[in-house]
Amino acid sequence: MAGKLSPITPGEVEILEEIEKKALWLSTYMIHYANKIRPNPDQIKIGGHQASTSSIVSLLTALMLRVMGPADRLALKPHSSPAFHAIQYLLGNLEKDKLARFRQMGGIQAYPSRRKDTDNVHFNTGSVGLGGVNVLFGALVQDYVFRHFPRKTAVPGRYISLMGDAEMDEGTLYEALLEGQKYNIDNCWWIVDLNRQSLDSFIPLIRVGQFKEIFTSMGWEVIVLKYSRSLMNLFEQPGGHYMKQWFDDVSNAEYQTLLRIPPKDYKRQLLKAVGGKSKEAQALIQQYDGAYLRDTIMNLGGHDMHLICEAFDRASQVQGRPVAILAYTVKGYGLPLAGHKDNHSGLLNEREIATLRESFNIPEGQEFEPFAGMESGKAVGAFLEAAPLHKRNMPIADENPQRIAIPERLDIPYKAMHSTQGAFGQIMMGLSRVEGLKERLVTTAPDVAVSTNLGGWINRVGVYQPEVRSDYYEQYDLKSPFQWKENPAGQHIELGIAENNFFSLMGVLGLSYELTGEMLFPVGTVYDVFLKRGLDMLTNAIYSESRFVLVGTPSGVTLSPEGGAHQSFLTPLLGMGFPDLHYYEPSYAAELETLMTWGLNQLQERKQGKSLYLRLSTNPIAQPDIRFGAALQEQVIAGGYWLRDYRGEGDYRAREKVNILSTGVMTDQALRASDMLYEDGVYANVINLTSPDRLYKGWLNHQHKAIAGEPGEEAYLLRLVPPGERHPMVSVIDGHPLTLEWIGGVLGAPQVALGVTEFGESGDIESLYRSMRIHAEDIVDGVGSLILQREKGRRAGNGAST
Repeated sequence: MAGKLSPITPGEVEILEEIEKKALWLSTYMIHYANKIRPNPDQIKIGGHQASTSSIVSLLTALMLRVMGPADRLALKPHSSPAFHAIQYLLGNLEKDKLARFRQMGGIQAYPSRRKDTDNVHFNTGSVGLGGVNVLFGALVQDYVFRHFPRKTAVPGRYISLMGDAEMDEGTLYEALLEGQKYNIDNCWWIVDLNRQSLDSFIPLIRVGQFKEIFTSMGWEVIVLKYSRSLMNLFEQPGGHYMKQWFDDVSNAEYQTLLRIPPKDYKRQLLKAVGGKSKEAQALIQQYDGAYLRDTIMNLGGHDMHLICEAFDRASQVQGRPVAILAYTVKGYGLPLAGHKDNHSGLLNEREIATLRESFNIPEGQEFEPFAGMESGKAVGAFLEAAPLHKRNMPIADENPQRIAIPERLDIPYKAMHSTQGAFGQIMMGLSRVEGLKERLVTTAPDVAVSTNLGGWINRVGVYQPEVRSDYYEQYDLKSPFQWKENPAGQHIELGIAENNFFSLMGVLGLSYELTGEMLFPVGTVYDVFLKRGLDMLTNAIYSESRFVLVGTPSGVTLSPEGGAHQSFLTPLLGMGFPDLHYYEPSYAAELETLMTWGLNQLQERKQGKSLYLRLSTNPIAQPDIRFGAALQEQVIAGGYWLRDYRGEGDYRAREKVNILSTGVMTDQALRASDMLYEDGVYANVINLTSPDRLYKGWLNHQHKAIAGEPGEEAYLLRLVPPGERHPMVSVIDGHPLTLEWIGGVLGAPQVALGVTEFGESGDIESLYRSMRIHAEDIVDGVGSLILQREKGRRAGNGAST
């Protein structure tokens, strides 16, 4: 565990409490400024969460200024991002102007963003539950990196998530906990802000006990911060145990409600609830006025700076297992919104913000000044400058790793009949022989490694486990084609059946260079149809600028015996819809080899590179008798090439001509249709579209530049199908027809778009293709309808001229 802490001193607590107040003010005021002062051309609420932010200010102040060092990584509950940015501003890591531009173009994002925020956000947390999952897998990836690339001077960092208790309803957290236990993670903290309020309701009282039981059962160290020192002092007085019993038993809803009662009525209600139990309890309550009692009972352990620091000290001493810190807080603590059931999106009014400013002694006009109103500004400034996270103390990271040479060709001999999934397994074996790359390749799959053809690769590299595990099949001399050695040197991380875990791990593996300083090349496989199950985590990974290779296989209704539940058809549209993701659907092994080597190579370009999504098939098709030289490889990467080209035929101009656009496994049907049409005297060119995504985004970029009047190279699609060759076309894909249907409009050519728009069923491939109307005969029928339409148009034109 990184950096054990020295005992907290009273002087340090005082400085932290001053910074805490400043962070509370800045985070509250930047939301107020955005909503009430800054010009708002849209005249709609800007938003922000003053109450959610305030509940974690104490915890975050101690965490960032006393605990965290440059190697530590933090994921923050999304609604409290203003507090994070306020502290980063005080540390010199954020410009003042950014505070005034909260939730404005070019300013601070609504929720922590690796992509858009400029003050070293480690993890995006816009979707609740992401933080806990990502830091857990971050700790796993750090362990993996340190075992594979040991560095004598490196100290493991803590992976810390500060999350809200309402986030604990998110099921992905518990899926991740199971994997964390399996891999014995340790440098991971989950700090749960128990403010007991969600957006719409209160958290049930029983929930905290359930949290403790779950964490304990998973092998976590659990630290509970419930009572502040002032509250414990009250409980220790004569009659105080009755007060403590009431405090422990009162429902969260009633506790929060009582916080909204005026002080004079609060004392009366407390006497009614507790005082009747004994004369001692009644005498205790009578000693104090209502304001003191309410403030004391509101002051929970998660707001007591001294106890927070002690809890973090204890957590820093835990070795060999993760830590859960359950910190009781009040939502809206320190603000007039404290405890109100409607405070989630509540905003302070002008009078309330002015009162708060005066209470912090901040002169009007100096609201964003870092030390305005502080009694010991110089001491605070010196403390901040000495903090490990201060700008001048942070190491400057190189944006790009040292490049590894990846060959463009692996020269693998493929069978005459082959599937892209089968070729994928061979390609992984070929990559395992590339020096410099082979050590940094890492694979993962949600319990589908065998059925996605990773078995041979895993035989060679082994399964990652923190400790060596026995191979009992070998020990008892039993035979199996899969000899997967489990040890710390393994390069496949095996996951259970949980796609959210899979995409979370992929996202963190793809950020390994940014998080650990070591470059990894992650390749993950998943059944293509189940890609949709992890969309939230996949979206977050791509938005985080993570770089990885995602293999969706098997795909489409071509997976015929498995039935409709396993037959994907929407995934091509997802591939096209994501920014920063290259979607490819190769037809042939040689295409896939080109895309794998190119794709892994461009992962090294951390800013310009993109993640790669390959949609593969289990259906073997005849491999073409063509050489994939440099020129053809460029076309494969650009998005397509002419596979069957009749343009060189002597009677080409005199013949009826059409284009068949095919993608992936459907190229086999396209060629069959072309053969059938040739017998009918029609030249049907087959243009193999390796990436509808690259073609579409290239055309879109060309269009945008044309609108802006910017010179630029013509879109590849327009060069691929030049004006003289934009004949009527039929497009076909084992996926949604919209994937290709736009092309006819761009090229100005009549088009019939064939694809899958219905759920499939079990059956043979020919029957499924006919049912979905993507069979070779359907392509021929589509061509026939286009020719018929053209003939009708010609006749109509001739009649009009006559």
